[in-house]
Amino acid sequence: MKARVVSAVVLFHLLLLLVPLAARGEGIREQRPNIVGGELVGRAPLLTINYERYFNNVFGIGIGLLGAANDNGFFGFLPVYLNLNPVGDTKSLYLSAGVNFIGGGENLEDTESTSLIIFGVGFQYQSTGGFMVRPALYGLVPSAETDDFLLLPGVSLGGSF
Repeated sequence: MKARVVSAVVLFHLLLLLVPLAARGEGIREQRPNIVGGELVGRAPLLTINYERYFNNVFGIGIGLLGAANDNGFFGFLPVYLNLNPVGDTKSLYLSAGVNFIGGGENLEDTESTSLIIFGVGFQYQSTGGFMVRPALYGLVPSAETDDFLLLPGVSLGGSF
């Protein structure tokens, strides 16, 4: 567990080294720093609703939500992640790292939870008009008792403002 967390932190810091330090003009994520949309598969099964906020043209944070219920109980996914777009502007490389909190049960008193470490790489297109599409491949690593590793493709569609 500790080794996976340390590995995730080290990998993310290595990704930060890809961020160009040179000054540049205002980019699309500075003009339109907020992204709202949905992601099919990817960080969670089915569809998550996501909000992302970029602090500059390269670095941002995001949060998503998936919740569902049936006769047997309920479950929910809450991905929290960091975004890096180190190369490009409207068309850019996309890197992501974060944690997906998962919970569920028959009722609120019997809720069980776990978490997954998430890494992603993909391509992001964000138009000057606000449309955003992002195909990506995500690696999900359980942070608990198993050594399983899962690769999931995902696609995000949304709008930026």
